[in-house]
Amino acid sequence: MNAYKLGLLHNIGIRLGRLLFILCAVAHVVLLLRLGQCVRNRSITYPLVLAGAAWGGIAAFLLINAFVQTASGIALNTLPSGNTL
Repeated sequence: MNAYKLGLLHNIGIRLGRLLFILCAVAHVVLLLRLGQCVRNRSITYPLVLAGAAWGGIAAFLLINAFVQTASGIALNTLPSGNTL
């Protein structure tokens, strides 16, 4: 694969990544608003509870994964030079 094609694919990936992040953020806001509306009206349905639980699980997974990645990077950067895992 030549450099032009690789650069083009990279640019497409960056743009799609930004778009997917924005769509994900909008979906989270809509879910939280809908959940608040249903709680206020006392009309909570099972699929909404299931979606909320899935959202909470995904949020917890991402936070734990981010913490582990950050802590691993700090631990690896504090090793004396010449020592590797």
